[in-house]
Amino acid sequence: MQASLSAFHGHLRTICEYSLNRPPMRAKVDRQSFDELKPGVDAALALLDWYEQLCKDFVALTQSLAMAPNPGAEELSQLVQAVDCCVLMENQFSGWSACVNRFSWFKRTFGMLRKEVANELNVEQLNKDINRFQNLIGNTQFPIGTHMTGPLRESLKKVSALRTRSSLVRSSPLRGAARKSLLVPR
Repeated sequence: MQASLSAFHGHLRTICEYSLNRPPMRAKVDRQSFDELKPGVDAALALLDWYEQLCKDFVALTQSLAMAPNPGAEELSQLVQAVDCCVLMENQFSGWSACVNRFSWFKRTFGMLRKEVANELNVEQLNKDINRFQNLIGNTQFPIGTHMTGPLRESLKKVSALRTRSSLVRSSPLRGAARKSLLVPR
């Protein structure tokens, strides 16, 4: 979790730069637009990779703390920092707005130039990455403004269910194999 938390400031800077330091977009679907938008999309995809890793670390740490009799202050502090990172990040509305606009234009441009750029980059992987990012910014369950903390809340509900099943097993005379089957999330 600490590695994810230490990378936060670089990714926060990325989303803030979308609203501060980007030149206006060209209103053309051509190779020049593709080349100008690609570095920003790469930064947005790096942010997505960071966020997905942070979520995995958050869930793993929460699960381990749910099973621990006495959670440590350092671990609890890391959970709070992870939530703070997501709240700060998702509240950069002008940055996300600019990011979504540029991302949408890049997606349109990429669709038109896919065959042209196929020799230069892995278009299948880029298409998968575009879809992953689209799922983050276009999720109707968690719209922009809750798109980062919403999935964290959902993961906490799963861990809470795990803790409830775990406490039932601890108090039950059935341990061994029954305990293992109850602790595996369904």
